[in-house]
Amino acid sequence: MQIRGEKGDQVRPFFINSNICLTDEDVSDYASFMKSVAGNTGNSYITYALMKELGCSVESDLHIKNIYEYDFSNQDADIDKVNNECSHVFLILQDQIRIAESYGLKLPYGHILNFIKKLNKPVIVAGLGANSFNGYDPLFYKKLDPNLIRFLQELSERTVEIGCRGYYTQEVLKQIGVNNTRVIGCPSFFEQGRERKKIEKKAFSRDLKIASSSGLSDSFLSQNRCGIFLQDSQAWEQSLIKLISFNKLENRERFYKQIKKIYSNRIYVFSNMEEWKRELSKYDFFVGLRVHGAICALNSGVPAVIMNGDSRAREMSEFLGIPWDPELLKEPDIEKIYDFCSYDEMNKKYLSLYDNFVEFLDKNNVKLLNVGTAEAIRQPSLVLCDSRVCQFRRKYKIKRFLQKIFSVKNKGGHKIFMFLGCQIKVRRKTVCL
Repeated sequence: MQIRGEKGDQVRPFFINSNICLTDEDVSDYASFMKSVAGNTGNSYITYALMKELGCSVESDLHIKNIYEYDFSNQDADIDKVNNECSHVFLILQDQIRIAESYGLKLPYGHILNFIKKLNKPVIVAGLGANSFNGYDPLFYKKLDPNLIRFLQELSERTVEIGCRGYYTQEVLKQIGVNNTRVIGCPSFFEQGRERKKIEKKAFSRDLKIASSSGLSDSFLSQNRCGIFLQDSQAWEQSLIKLISFNKLENRERFYKQIKKIYSNRIYVFSNMEEWKRELSKYDFFVGLRVHGAICALNSGVPAVIMNGDSRAREMSEFLGIPWDPELLKEPDIEKIYDFCSYDEMNKKYLSLYDNFVEFLDKNNVKLLNVGTAEAIRQPSLVLCDSRVCQFRRKYKIKRFLQKIFSVKNKGGHKIFMFLGCQIKVRRKTVCL
């Protein structure tokens, strides 16, 4: 069953699984923050881009931020709000077409379908992706959970056209009987509107400021003095996010294993998308595994390259023209990585990709603004406790210095005092932070 809405200059959408921070409560502590973004701040950028493209203001009661933790026993109030106050429903799905979802999560397939069936407004899925960690596996569709397949099949009956991240996802959906699809990439890619500036590289120099996501080697990060933009709730990122934004240090052992990153690099995490872009714009080049980190950089005017080898990263990079090569993870020389990247294809195809995205939304009875505005989308900001990080940097430096001084060279005495001609025995001392 397909429900068509009336297209007008303004839409009042309801977002399901929006994964975006909109209130101060969303950033009140680490658990609330990660719940709001469903474990990855890259998720936020999808909804943020759609809100900007559609000209939406912040109405936090028109969002189910995290569908995994939503209380469906109280869904009637939201269903009434959609049917009586909203024009469209956007179901935000990322790369949930996979054998196992991230963070041990699993979409509540039946609950979502029951919710959608009670709506009298059109449902739009923009940016659904398949993620095979073995590349373009032609038999990937046979390995999917039958419940996921039924969910996707029934979802297609409730939509006019499903927007896919790439041609591989479109093929997987076709193999399970879902044919009303269009490849669009991701709404985040078009956040700057039709007139997005072309991406141009500066001439290479060793003074270029390098931004990165996590996942690169410590030696690469420290050698290039990378600014590290955290997105995820993976173990080591989790400990750093807790430290720099919530002033918490819960696992000293894990922290000290990552001390070189903290000592050598600037580290960031953002709940506010404009602040994320603003900080990225201070850099000259972005490298890393994160697709939305790269897209955010590109939308900030910064050349970027993606090194993630899974099918999700590959299909989006190929479709959108973003430089991509997982083999670059093995390359220690930033100059060779920089020289590899060309943006001619991406710049050339951007307008046709944008028009394709406009056609997708038009078919779903939504009008896309030519250039969105961010003024109405006010998001809370995470406080970066950089003084705390600097404090640990200083303590680490002092600790290393003291360990060298108070280390025993031999049974006869301490090396410093031996140099001074003394035979004073000094006990080994450990300086703890």
